[in-house]
Amino acid sequence: MRNSYVKDLRHLFSLRDIIKAKIIDERQMRLSTSDEDLGVIKAYCNRCLTGLVRKDGKLACPNCGNNETRKMSSAYGLGVV
Repeated sequence: MRNSYVKDLRHLFSLRDIIKAKIIDERQMRLSTSDEDLGVIKAYCNRCLTGLVRKDGKLACPNCGNNETRKMSSAYGLGVV
């Protein structure tokens, strides 16, 4: 997901996230989200499962007010492509 070691992927992604990635090794099933346009394109609140909205570079839940961080794509919130 990065060019460096990531101890815990939950710091970059969450269980229900929809991500855009590129395949870098089909055999070993390795993906990359290092480019600016790659990463989370849709995320859901870990508390109430409402879709999160981008606010000041972070993600905010319009329902419960929870704030979360992800490795967001530059296309976050523009729809699934």
